[in-house]
Amino acid sequence: MPKQDLIKAVIRNKLFSLRQELDAREVQLMETFIQEGPESLRQKLGVSSDIIWRQIFDRLIFQKGVVKHCVLKFLPYFKYLMTEHGPGVLRSIFGIEEAKYDQVFENIFDFVAIGHNALYDHVYQNRHDYAQMIRKGHAKNLRSQLCIQAKRYDGLWQEFLEIIMKATCEELYSESVFDRGLTAFSLIINKTRTHRSLRSFAKMWEFSSEKGQ
Repeated sequence: MPKQDLIKAVIRNKLFSLRQELDAREVQLMETFIQEGPESLRQKLGVSSDIIWRQIFDRLIFQKGVVKHCVLKFLPYFKYLMTEHGPGVLRSIFGIEEAKYDQVFENIFDFVAIGHNALYDHVYQNRHDYAQMIRKGHAKNLRSQLCIQAKRYDGLWQEFLEIIMKATCEELYSESVFDRGLTAFSLIINKTRTHRSLRSFAKMWEFSSEKGQ
């Protein structure tokens, strides 16, 4: 038997054995995936071949819906992750970055990001950072970064732009107020020619700092 055919036969036999194990221990294996993640499951199964692992992984993803089960069980955790790090974190955690997993991702995205407001919380929490990105011209791919490039998210994108625009106006207003306050402060000093410790104006500095955040 040619070497290539021998390798294929070995892979088929290995896959057959692992599929039998998956069927026999389905609940246990899914629980390991959910509790510890895909890499831990791979190590416990002792799968070194990327080809074989991808077969097992795709079976769990597409046929068993393991990602959905995982998100449902640990919803507060995944909502927290998305709020803190953005929606792309879910793709990297589950290892579903490839295009063939788009529908799987969209399902959990709609559930966590839209249904439970995680994306709204993320944008609002980071609105000033996104405002800075836009002002510096670094936001070309912002909509894709937020995973809302599909047309059905047009309304949501518009809402986020309004939040970011408002944050931009707040920053510009705060900077303007700070500049005017600093000018007025300098005029008073020059007019009275009185030397005072800056500590006497501590509250003014604190207020300006808070407004500029």
